Amino acid sequence: MDRGNRILFVILGAVLLLAGLAVGLAGFGLIPAVDPATRLLPDQVRDRWHDWGTLAWIVAAAVGVLLAALGVLLARAQFVSGRGRPMPDLLLTDPALTGGHAAPPRSAAAGPDSAGGADSVAGAGSAGDAEPGPAAGPGRTRVRAAALVHGIERDLARHPKVRRVSVLLAGDAADPRVYARLELRAGADVPHVQAYVSESLARFTETTGLAPTDVDVVVQLTDRDQLRVR
Repeated sequence: MDRGNRILFVILGAVLLLAGLAVGLAGFGLIPAVDPATRLLPDQVRDRWHDWGTLAWIVAAAVGVLLAALGVLLARAQFVSGRGRPMPDLLLTDPALTGGHAAPPRSAAAGPDSAGGADSVAGAGSAGDAEPGPAAGPGRTRVRAAALVHGIERDLARHPKVRRVSVLLAGDAADPRVYARLELRAGADVPHVQAYVSESLARFTETTGLAPTDVDVVVQLTDRDQLRVR
């Protein structure tokens, strides 16, 4: 939940709380300017409601369903990342198929893989991240996005002051974006950790050929507030 949403919920909560308190206090006669016997709705509104008959209930039900749907969408937005979908798997082409020039990585299209070729999966942490996977076609290598994420997480976790790390790799091969959350141990030197993160991302770029266009790192310190490092 970002800051804008927090402010919105605070305002809505305050308005609803004040409205509820006002109605309750008026009902108990604690507001001198308001007669406790006063009806909540004016006579004109009540008369119009009775005139509409069944239609009034239908309109009220429709408004209630609409508000409920908007509430569900608002609640869902708090749990869905606004950073885009996770990066799909990548396809690397053998330079022999491109005239001896290494083709840049590209996102693998959704759907079944082509048959007839070997496939290797590489991460960014070390050379030991290669794993077997389904065939990507002759002369092509499928790089699992999950392996890339695991490689970054394992590389960042090597820092002695990093307790936990969670990484999201979003975008695509042309526009990769890295979002990380680090939980640090007590006494961690944040500038030193920031420098280590930069070095880790440099290793990621050198290993994969992907240069992140956006990097957002949230650092959580023990017994302290969170810091956001870009």
